[in-house]
Amino acid sequence: MTAFLPHEDPHAQWRERRLRRARRRYRFCHTHVSPLAIIRRVPPRERFAFGWLIQAARHVRVVIRNRLMLEGDSRSAIRMEKDYKALTGILRSRAGYFAGALRHFVYEALLFKPRVETARRPEVLEEYAALFRAIGLPPVRDDLHDDRTFAWLRVAGPNPLTLHRVTILDDRFPVSDSDFRVTLPSDSLAAAGAEGRLYLADFAALADVEPGDFPHGRKYLYAPLALFAVERHSRQLVPVAIQCGQVPGPEAPIFTPADGYNWLIAKTIVEIADANCTRPSPTWPARICSWSRLWCRRTGNSPAITRSCGSCGRTFAERLRSTRRLGAGSSPMAERSTACSPARSTRRGSSRPTACASSSSGLVICQRCLPRPG
Repeated sequence: MTAFLPHEDPHAQWRERRLRRARRRYRFCHTHVSPLAIIRRVPPRERFAFGWLIQAARHVRVVIRNRLMLEGDSRSAIRMEKDYKALTGILRSRAGYFAGALRHFVYEALLFKPRVETARRPEVLEEYAALFRAIGLPPVRDDLHDDRTFAWLRVAGPNPLTLHRVTILDDRFPVSDSDFRVTLPSDSLAAAGAEGRLYLADFAALADVEPGDFPHGRKYLYAPLALFAVERHSRQLVPVAIQCGQVPGPEAPIFTPADGYNWLIAKTIVEIADANCTRPSPTWPARICSWSRLWCRRTGNSPAITRSCGSCGRTFAERLRSTRRLGAGSSPMAERSTACSPARSTRRGSSRPTACASSSSGLVICQRCLPRPG
């Protein structure tokens, strides 16, 4: 695969034509979620496959049923019951011409419209649990308040890259030995740091974030510091202390497991910060998921990629599109049936240039053309 700068591309006219087509196909809006570039309309070939819509609609059906049980005899329940019956009939028929209707149901479910007529804000955790009817409570409900589960989610949760090993703490987080010994009575802060058993979750990236008010009122967001340590004998990660701000003082005291309900609130603040860091910050989803998705979508239509597989003749852009279709619900066997054929050096009927020569072997082979063991 060879990428050229615009002024060095040997196929400038072909590149310009592809670029014009891509610009017509992909039009971005920079004001919807400013300053991010959000596509105005997804091209038909980039939309979710019908198989994926069927799978998503099954979950939407459960959500509608759960909402029906919450609404009771309200006017919203009458409309939702009609939607529930219509969606049930579509899922039973599995007819392809219902793709537009399935897409509508999935879209409506993702809007997360609030309950208006019978809703009120829960005041205790049990009332939150009562919202799960047809959906069912997640298994984590049994260990929600457990400190070891809280620590486990820092390495096995959606954002494991915030936790970093430290040897000492700076002035922002003045944890004392007495605070440390609340969790580990026979250990010390200095010993844990010297032995490489001290870990810090620092959410300083959220300190300058201005919370919004969409869609139902003002939001609150903290930039906490959370200290963890590995027990010397069990080798398990345990939480030690939490400070709900970057500047120590009366407005951001240090909480330990001895603080009872305040400790639960502090852990909740860390969970909220962790969830907010997972999506917008440069953590795993931003480094891997978002960038690879952008690469797959834009490279599949990029005029700069001209190198093709020397065995099958398919360009790497075509390979990316095949992979994207596979991820959207195609069968692995169907993708394997389009395996490369050594007898074909260029795509039939294609006017794309195929620069297969490389400096070392003179040929570039895509991954699916490589021989498999056995």
